[in-house]
Formats: sequence, structure tokens, C-alpha cells
Amino acid sequence: MQGLERYPYEILDSNLNVMAGSDQTVNSFIYVSADPEAGFRELSEEEWTRFVDNERAKVLAATRLETSLPRVRQFDPSVGAEQKQRALIAIVLSLFAIVTYIWIRFGNVRYGIAAIVALVHDVCITLGAVTICTYIADKSIGEIFLIGDFKINLAMIAAFLTLIGYSLNDTIVVFDRIRENRGKARQLNPQIITNSINQTISRTILTSFTTFVVVLIMYIFGGPGLRGFTFAIGFGIIIGTYSSIAIAAPILLLGTNNKKGKGKIEKKRSK
Repeated sequence: MQGLERYPYEILDSNLNVMAGSDQTVNSFIYVSADPEAGFRELSEEEWTRFVDNERAKVLAATRLETSLPRVRQFDPSVGAEQKQRALIAIVLSLFAIVTYIWIRFGNVRYGIAAIVALVHDVCITLGAVTICTYIADKSIGEIFLIGDFKINLAMIAAFLTLIGYSLNDTIVVFDRIRENRGKARQLNPQIITNSINQTISRTILTSFTTFVVVLIMYIFGGPGLRGFTFAIGFGIIIGTYSSIAIAAPILLLGTNNKKGKGKIEKKRSK
């Protein structure tokens, strides 16, 4: 249509009937078109000539068009390998940035490693739940809980990224309280971890519960288009709350009990 005017038209068969479908194969057809201005005034010879030439060019150009592919279904393997490599690089750099930030903030690389372990745990468990939904979507339990055959699309990836940010924020809140309770102590002990979790657990549960209620409402009334996104967010909130309390915080004790135990043994031997 580049450089052509658009006028109302109809395509008829040889019996002057409107064709039933666009996929019908024909050997001949009748093209009927009209200039809207012709119903209000007398067109000049030049205007009629321009109109006829315009419609003739339109029909001839349309009949020469080749059928185009509706969509691309396959990609060259090199393109997929390149995208996979870039994704892995982005993931490694992101994890390195998180560890570095938490290391600098809390003064110990153990905090960064604990946060990464909790994030990997959250993503893996949530991804497994999304995969299970594929097998129970057509079952009665799937229909009761509005579970569908969720696909890993852009919305689902956005849900996982949101989950990572939410879980990391929750973990840092617990770590902050651990650092405050630790004070000037040289090393952590189980009592400090327990006290810190008890002091932050009410805030963590209330915040997670409030967010979960909003996500649950979106899951029920948001429609099928948002259901995969809200399912991953809702399930991830539960797992993220659990991991911040029961996984990330206890990991900080790794490497400290052994030293403490060795110290006790040495004192007993000296006595």
C-alpha cells in the first residue's frame, strides 16, 4: 500500500457473490471499488484516471505477493548457544555482585554465601513447583486450586526475579539483627542466631502474610493470564520466608562450632 490511496472495496466471485473465505483458491475474481467523493460530486477525467490507476496498481501488487511465514519456529543453534552463554555470564556476575555487596556490608563473606544458598534454594523449589503444575493441571486437584499448565515465559521470569529480590531483602533484615546482637563478639554462636530470629520473626511473618494475601487475590481474580506469575510469586513468598529463617541464618554458624569445640578440647587437655 506504499504510495497508494485506500478506498472501500469488495472481492466477488464470477457470480457476483461475496467470497466465503480468504483461503479459497480461485481462477478469477471481480474487484469492486468506489471513490467516496463520487457520491457527492462529479469527478473530473483526471480524478477518474488517477482512481483507476491506483486500484489497478493495488490489485496487481496484491496478486504478486508471496506467502510469508506466520512465525519463526526454529533458530540456528549458534544463536541459542550465544544467548545461553550470555545468560550464564549475567547470572554469574549477578551472584558475584550480591556476594560482594553483602560481604562489604556485613564484613564477612559468610553472609554473602549464606544469602546465595538461600536464593538458590528458593528458585529451585519454586521452579520445581511450577514444573509439578504441568502434571496436575488437568487433574481434579488442579481444577480446584486453579492450577494451569504454566509455561516459562517472560512473565514467569519476571516472577522469579521479583522473588529473588523479595527473598534477599528478607534475608538482609535477619542478618542486620544478627549483626546488632553480635556487637563486638568475635564469633557467632547459636544463641545469637536464635535471639535474632525470635526478634525478627513477627515482622517477617506479618510482612510476608500481607504480601501473600494481595498475591492470592490477584491469583484468584486476576484471570488466567496472570495466574502463572502470581502462582510463582505466592509460592516463592512462602519458601523465601522459610529460607531466610531456617536456612540463611543457620548457615552463618558453619565453621564456627568446630573452632569452638576445638577450644574446649584444648582447655580440657590443659587442665
